[in-house]
Amino acid sequence: MQLKPDVEAIFEFIGSRKDKLYEGYRPAHLIHENYLTSGVHSYYNLGVDTDKELKGTITFISPEAYPACLWIGKQITMYEGKTVVGHATITNIFNSILCENKKEYLEQLKKENQQKQMQKKIESNALLSECIIALGTGGKLLVQEEKNTVYQVFKEKVPFNSYGVDWKQLKLFYRINQIEDIYGKSKGKEFYIIWCNKLPIIKSDIVTIISNIDDVCAVEFDTWLFSVDYDEVIEFHHEGSIMIGTVDMENK
Repeated sequence: MQLKPDVEAIFEFIGSRKDKLYEGYRPAHLIHENYLTSGVHSYYNLGVDTDKELKGTITFISPEAYPACLWIGKQITMYEGKTVVGHATITNIFNSILCENKKEYLEQLKKENQQKQMQKKIESNALLSECIIALGTGGKLLVQEEKNTVYQVFKEKVPFNSYGVDWKQLKLFYRINQIEDIYGKSKGKEFYIIWCNKLPIIKSDIVTIISNIDDVCAVEFDTWLFSVDYDEVIEFHHEGSIMIGTVDMENK
């Protein structure tokens, strides 16, 4: 029966060994200070992309004998007999028995799962994908934790009614007649692009956003820009109106 790999790693070999690698190579690994154990290597890119880092997995022998000894970023020295042949830097831990901090490990898996779910949302939403492509390097997709924080602040500070933003509750607001007028009314330079809680949030500068506003507004019925200092909101309503206002920080 083929065993599942325990960890994923980046390999660095020294001396003549780096030119004589093969699938299933089995050196000894200094898993912790006084414990050497064998591990079977499987490489993702052996013989391919030789200028790039060599990545792969390690399947250890009897990992239950040395629990809670690994963490992401730990460097393990590899041996053939008494000779050091290289190092392996841990990039992922599949076997939770080996993880030094199980809570940290589970949090890492949670974040990876959230990122995969976000990527699926993007791939399944053609308009969102087109928007991200249009923004290019000027747009930064927030990770799930950042997105949750920004969205929570947005809902707390910006008053809404059944129509959209309740502008009457803001101290200062304007109607925008021409899209270029935003430059004269807005004090913000960077904004979060917000559609709804089910979609990702993108951070971008106002020039990039306005230059690609058709792609930005095509993603959902309503689009909001929320300044990174949480002080200004711009609403692109599905009926065509554009409003900009300053969030009343004193009453929020």
